[in-house]
Amino acid sequence: MASVHQRAFALQGGADATSTALWPLSLEGLLLLATVGLLKPTGHVGRRARGTMWRAFFLGSPVSSQMKALWRTS
Repeated sequence: MASVHQRAFALQGGADATSTALWPLSLEGLLLLATVGLLKPTGHVGRRARGTMWRAFFLGSPVSSQMKALWRTS
């Protein structure tokens, strides 16, 4: 259900039909990839890549939560 709201949000922002279909996947996919990357042992991932994964996780989580909160209130 939250993905429906995310698509509507993307449409309001002027995105085309393809972008609106991919918007929810990109956000949740970002969190999934960051989580999987962070669960890998540190020896397999470079310091810069690990920092990028932490930033993606900490920036993506609030955005995802906010989108779900907006969906609940509308």
